[in-house]
Amino acid sequence: MNDTPGPGKFEACLSLSLAEALYECTLDSGWDECFGTVDDVGWHAIIRHYEGKSRHFIVKEDTQGFFYYREFSDLEDANLCWKQTINDYTPVEENA
Repeated sequence: MNDTPGPGKFEACLSLSLAEALYECTLDSGWDECFGTVDDVGWHAIIRHYEGKSRHFIVKEDTQGFFYYREFSDLEDANLCWKQTINDYTPVEENA
């Protein structure tokens, strides 16, 4: 069975079944933290201990509706990347 996504929402993901499962998880509020909306910078979330295991993900749905994920086996690495993701999308206040 081919698990590679074809054109569509999950086309940038390595595994169609995992992408669909993670997307479903986000619809059920199975994430730990999130920010943004699909109307501005995209919607981002971190999922820690996916399925009770040492699998952690940062997921994103962009302004065009495409879904992406990045997997981490180390929680500390996931948290560091999550903080960097937040920083990357947080506007810097300009001094008047």
